[in-house]
Amino acid sequence: NRTIRMKQFFRFPKAASWNLLPRRHQSSLSYFNSPNNRPVFLLLGSNIAVYLLWNLSESNRQLAHIMRNNFAFSERNLKEGRVWTLWTHSISHQRTEHLFFNSITLYFFGTQVLQLIGTRHFFTLFGLSAFSGALAQLFHEKSGQKSMFHRESYCLGMSDFTMSLVSLFALKNPRATIYIFFLPVPAIVAAGLFFVYDYWNLSSTSSNISHAGHIAGLACGAGYYAYLFRPFRRF
Repeated sequence: NRTIRMKQFFRFPKAASWNLLPRRHQSSLSYFNSPNNRPVFLLLGSNIAVYLLWNLSESNRQLAHIMRNNFAFSERNLKEGRVWTLWTHSISHQRTEHLFFNSITLYFFGTQVLQLIGTRHFFTLFGLSAFSGALAQLFHEKSGQKSMFHRESYCLGMSDFTMSLVSLFALKNPRATIYIFFLPVPAIVAAGLFFVYDYWNLSSTSSNISHAGHIAGLACGAGYYAYLFRPFRRF
């Protein structure tokens, strides 16, 4: 049996204070109706569709084989030429709680980051973070730090992208209030705590979370923030 690595983003960060939103997006209804948020809902819908396919695959061995070959990233898939799994793994969830928390994070942070950077950069960030998160986890495993996992294990989940959203948002709005376990903290502090948590558990042999993928996502969001907003240009 393959060991499944869930890049689980189990924290529950709430969105930034609602007064940070543009006036036309103050109500929840306008969020759903706004065409500007369609990229977020496209990703949410893709996550749900793939999750349903994973559930159907539990009673269909042929479908399970198709899902592992096309919606999960692994060294074997990469060696056999299925390079698209570098990205498709990031819209793939098998466990309900994994899907739920990543979807919550995608909705709250994704809608705000989308307004900041636009659709093209939003999808570029998705592609870069999924790519870097998958490779970071692979290199980390190859380094021997995660010896508890069989070499044919695979990883899936959108936590690499949601982490990049968190870090980009936090750098752009460092004093915005978000919630961790219902405790209000500045966004930049929350992003720092996520980094410390993942770095601390990077070499854990009892965790099935892709901490290397999380860190890569945080770094990708920070790098993309620096690329778009040039925070050091005044120096």
